[in-house]
Amino acid sequence: MKKLFLVSALLIATLVLAACGQDSAESGTAGGTTGGMGATAAAGAEAAGIPTDREHYTFRMHFNYAWFTPNPWGGDDLSAYWAEKFNITMVPTSPDANEMETLNLMIMADDLPDVIWMDRSPHNVEMSRLGLFVPIDDMVAMVDNNWYHDNILASTQAFYAVDGVNYTIPNWARQGIVGQPGQATGGNNAWMITTNIWEAVGSPELNTLEDLFDYMIAVRDAGLTNSAGVPVIPMLTNAGPNFGADFLNLALLRAHGGVPDGWWFSILEDGTHGFLPRSETWRTSLMELNRWHREGLFPTTNLTNSLDQFLEAVTTGRGALIFYDHSADDQNRFRAILRETDPGNSIEVVTSIYNGRTITMLPARGLSPDRIYHEHHATLGWNGSFITTSAEQPERIFEFLTWLLTPEGSAEMMYGPPGGIWDYLDADGIPVFNTLPVELTAEELISLGAWRWDIHGHANHVDRIKFAVNNSLPEEMRTWVETMQYEVFTPNLMITDEFAVIALSIEPGTDLHISRTFISDNMEAVLPQIIMAPTEDDALRLLDDALAFAEANNIAEIERVQNERYQYNLSVQGGTIFRAPGSP
Repeated sequence: MKKLFLVSALLIATLVLAACGQDSAESGTAGGTTGGMGATAAAGAEAAGIPTDREHYTFRMHFNYAWFTPNPWGGDDLSAYWAEKFNITMVPTSPDANEMETLNLMIMADDLPDVIWMDRSPHNVEMSRLGLFVPIDDMVAMVDNNWYHDNILASTQAFYAVDGVNYTIPNWARQGIVGQPGQATGGNNAWMITTNIWEAVGSPELNTLEDLFDYMIAVRDAGLTNSAGVPVIPMLTNAGPNFGADFLNLALLRAHGGVPDGWWFSILEDGTHGFLPRSETWRTSLMELNRWHREGLFPTTNLTNSLDQFLEAVTTGRGALIFYDHSADDQNRFRAILRETDPGNSIEVVTSIYNGRTITMLPARGLSPDRIYHEHHATLGWNGSFITTSAEQPERIFEFLTWLLTPEGSAEMMYGPPGGIWDYLDADGIPVFNTLPVELTAEELISLGAWRWDIHGHANHVDRIKFAVNNSLPEEMRTWVETMQYEVFTPNLMITDEFAVIALSIEPGTDLHISRTFISDNMEAVLPQIIMAPTEDDALRLLDDALAFAEANNIAEIERVQNERYQYNLSVQGGTIFRAPGSP
């Protein structure tokens, strides 16, 4: 492979100094634990079968996101414990600005870090083909454990493969039976109501999308205000540039029986994978959203507000109906803040009972709830780590990162090292606590390292443990999010890999990839105009124009290539778990 050596010596020196500076100032040392955890770490290594007679190993891990600030290694009890347990030091780095520009500079300077935490995207596919990553099979052959294969399904590994070779250590991978409800765990997006607004208009039943519409109309016509006298907004959803596509696809398309794959593609009525503007189901959903806007049910600013502006409206009780990630309450406390500042008021998930099952995705136009799909998850997870050929001992990095995928590693990641607030794992792999996590302050949790190193979470293990811990607490101490995920969301969630890596079937830099980018950019620009169009005829005209633009930019060939990959995925998985919209 040809490398470009046009980067200045000054830049190379800067990169080296930055890494050295982090090593000395932030990374800590293998012996930097506090509280006498050395014996505990040695016992943990012995129990896990980790050799204790190896030389200390230092490696550089690059977190390839400008928005992500890695924690200092050794600066909390957990990373200090892992430093001793594995006899390693991690030197964490992240880009100050454009992550891909930073990564390209590293490649040109022949200064790749030992491991990169990044999206599964055309970029890592290209880097794989350039020979910059170490194959998983090579590293499995170097270690004494089988943590990777034990926790990552063989079918999942096949989907990760680039030209038949797998390089991915995944983050938030899953295991389970495809297509059966309750196999995926967790759950996020839902309709929610602010309870005092709902009560003010008569506490109407909310079982269908039409019920939600009638509720919003009632709120609009009632002229309600919040406790500070500021007007209530009938509907709010997560703001920002993704508002149109995210909300439309996750909420309204699902209500009409559709299933999105990203922003602009989905299963069409004929069962193929295609461009959403061709789908009558999606067009109907989009016209419904246009109708909501024409009825004055949400402000135009909902398309442009920042997340902070959205949260300000939600936490001050201005959102009658809210579509949002309910689990965000664990981070930004949107529900908790409202309940604290307005006693007696609350935000609650809208649920309906169907055949004895609690559902959160409400149907439209008389569809049976059996035809409405809740969120689904792939086994592949989110992003991953890729160990580069720069690593002198790739197997040491592989050993540590794949430990995080195990049930034991998950328990440590969530609640810190053994000997801290928990003493041992019971027969079900659940920590036995001497101090409950909910009793710790935020500062104590940070010092412990709890949830600060979830860089290779395994969704099944993490959710199983956190649900068991939450359910063991007195009811008043349980968290709302985990209770809702366990009782309401998880029973509806399914696993499917049928949409896996479809976007990567079109190689970056090709004419087809450029065309797809043009089409996507145009859809992002046009969608707000369609939503805000003054009449349905105007909205449909704009939508037809967007489809014509896509057809002029080779959308048919894009669909052909991506559908070919979709059909391949179905052959690997054994078929789809969804019925095409409009099918009997």
